Amino acid sequence: MPRPKATTSNRRPRAGRRVPVERRRLPAGPLLEAVSAYAERRRRPVEELLGDTLLRVLRDAARSGTVTVGSGERCCDALGWHPRMVWGEVYDQAIADDTPHTAAAPLLTAVDTYAERRQEPVEELLGDALQRVLRDAARSGTVTVGAGERCCDALGWHPRMVWGEVYDQAIADDTPHTAPAPPGTATAWRQGCRCLDCRDANTRRRKANKAGRGRGHQRDPPTPPSEAPRHDRLRDRRDSRWQAITSRSRWAT
Repeated sequence: MPRPKATTSNRRPRAGRRVPVERRRLPAGPLLEAVSAYAERRRRPVEELLGDTLLRVLRDAARSGTVTVGSGERCCDALGWHPRMVWGEVYDQAIADDTPHTAAAPLLTAVDTYAERRQEPVEELLGDALQRVLRDAARSGTVTVGAGERCCDALGWHPRMVWGEVYDQAIADDTPHTAPAPPGTATAWRQGCRCLDCRDANTRRRKANKAGRGRGHQRDPPTPPSEAPRHDRLRDRRDSRWQAITSRSRWAT
């Protein structure tokens, strides 16, 4: 298998950035209803049950209509619940591992063939870390797209040379639009949607805000050339004194 040069024509897009599990969104309604019913049954205010920090979480959830998985889990932990008691299967779907995987067999075959043709062991070609990746891939039958990309980078390959169209399908970003606002708007991003159009809209908004703010202000204005700092003036004065002393000394050359 030839080693292509890294040109703009064969430079690949990276796999779509996935939202971390703790930052994924859940509907806030079930949590708010469960907390209110529990506080009424216990005849205690919500502030005593959750504390100020989680109370602010509930207020934000009531305002936006959604809550992150991490915040929902912390609220449930404070009350001794499992999040599945509140959201059911919706919670299982939210925490499901959506890291893109692809078949490991094409990569293993390509690496073995390349090592045999180069007459070098795989350890020297990939190193210990990527060799462990190949062992795990051989054991499970699949490999994550990121791990496969790192192996191909180490050998100078494009992943499409190994998997073909399967790689293009694996890195395709099919995150659905989930916000009430139209797709491709910063409003939908603030409402919790993480589809590709809304991510691009949020990136454009951040760049525009950063450009509008400019480079910022200088906390300390620069010193004019005519006014040297005090420590520089003192150093110059000491140097002039020393020159005067040495010029009067009999050992001066």
